[in-house]
Amino acid sequence: MTQPAVLLTHPGTQYSHALAAQLHRHGLLFRFATGIAFGKRYSWLPKALQSRVLPTVTDALLHRQWRTEYHSLRQLRKGGDAENILHQRNQRFQEQLPDALLQAADCIIGFDTSSWILAQRAAKWRKPFVLDASIAHPRLKEYIYAQLREQYPQWQQQLIPKSEAFLQLEQTEMQQATHIVAATSFTKNSYIAQGIPADKISINPYGVNLGYFHSKWDQPVAEKQKVIFAFLGSINARKGIPWLLKIWPAIFAQYPQAELQLAGYGQWPAQLPLPKGVVLKGPIHPADRLAFLQQADVFVFPSFFEGFAQTIIEAMAAGLPVITTTHTVGPEVIENNQHGFVLTPGDDAALTQAMLHFLEQPHSIRPMGEAARRQVLPYTWDAYGNRWAHIIHQLVQSS
Repeated sequence: MTQPAVLLTHPGTQYSHALAAQLHRHGLLFRFATGIAFGKRYSWLPKALQSRVLPTVTDALLHRQWRTEYHSLRQLRKGGDAENILHQRNQRFQEQLPDALLQAADCIIGFDTSSWILAQRAAKWRKPFVLDASIAHPRLKEYIYAQLREQYPQWQQQLIPKSEAFLQLEQTEMQQATHIVAATSFTKNSYIAQGIPADKISINPYGVNLGYFHSKWDQPVAEKQKVIFAFLGSINARKGIPWLLKIWPAIFAQYPQAELQLAGYGQWPAQLPLPKGVVLKGPIHPADRLAFLQQADVFVFPSFFEGFAQTIIEAMAAGLPVITTTHTVGPEVIENNQHGFVLTPGDDAALTQAMLHFLEQPHSIRPMGEAARRQVLPYTWDAYGNRWAHIIHQLVQSS
């Protein structure tokens, strides 16, 4: 039977490179239309560009619109309005996709915030269009942002409301999509709450590179007096940083041997002092993520709003118990007291108690970390690709 020809589109990166590799593995990738990317023969590129290399995909399968992305990256570095810059990039990207690519494909995949034109063009050529929902519904995000602006005014500059026009465009993508793929039940349920039919949405969790993210317990681990809690992600209010800082001083006062390491991109509020026991590590290069995780004891990711939060399964694969919230992949992979703790966002007492658990019972860190590693063994990129292949075959056969 002839394999469906899939046109995958994304103006940037996100998880699209992993999806391109999996579609190629299944013989489904017709073309990957993107911004700046390089095929496997470019593996010699420097470390700074390695995130743009697809190590298993040939360059011939890439359709690059590099000028569009390069222009937007330059504007972002100059400090322009990120939302408008990315919106303009996404619009140009969709408009510039050649008709020939859409016509030749049997199925088209696009990502949220960059598919409102693409969905219409796919419908024009009567092609099934799949929307990859990388994060929960934007209306829920706006609701949560409004709460966070009121609760943590010092972090307001990172909580800018999205315009109604942009929200409407995202809703258009969802409504016009033939099918939607979400990574968690949290994302799926947020779409259903905004009127998207449940049977139009499949859940397909992301994978983790288990070869790279190996368990810290595979080799001897030196005993230490300090218990290190690590966070890896954007340093902003959405990820729960001000909530974490709110409850941390009381924990540190009781356990001064504890340390909280915050790693990732983000602008720390100028008027906000860094609490004692908190270390700002700055951005961590992808090649250094494992080392950062393995020097820690517990991973804490108290996010208010996600689509998945891949750092959670990376930390679990590295052998760390995880403290996170119900607004992430946490409920699907973590059993309380077995692999870590899953909390209601904003519950101060629950977050405090979860962190105190590991300080009061440090002997529980290793068995919970080892159990966390075992728990994520099924979360491979190949499993993710197998589920995508099944979704595509079903969709093309029924269209």
